[in-house]
Amino acid sequence: MRSIVAVLAGYAVFAVSALLLFRFSGQDPHGDASATFKAMAILVGTAGAIIGGYVAGSLAKRSPVGHASALALLMAVIASWSLHASPVKAAIWTQVSALFFMAPAAILGGILCSRGRAGP
Repeated sequence: MRSIVAVLAGYAVFAVSALLLFRFSGQDPHGDASATFKAMAILVGTAGAIIGGYVAGSLAKRSPVGHASALALLMAVIASWSLHASPVKAAIWTQVSALFFMAPAAILGGILCSRGRAGP
């Protein structure tokens, strides 16, 4: 049960960072955007994923990288489902960036967490 909560908490961190960015910017997450906004969104999403991976790893009793990897898998599954469900003419940059940048970044968060746990 603790593992599930850890992964879901990590996902919540990632999702809230994305929701706040799109809410305050007024940008449609499935609409086209300027290159500047896309770069900013990818950076914010990647940072949120790293923090989410760290949170997942921290809340888990063991295997921070394993829990962050489970978070990355959850992110990839949701992004893939969203990509598949998108209308043909919809902008897919958010899903593609989640697959190629943000999901791997969650694993980095777990790695950083595990390094922080290592003793002297």
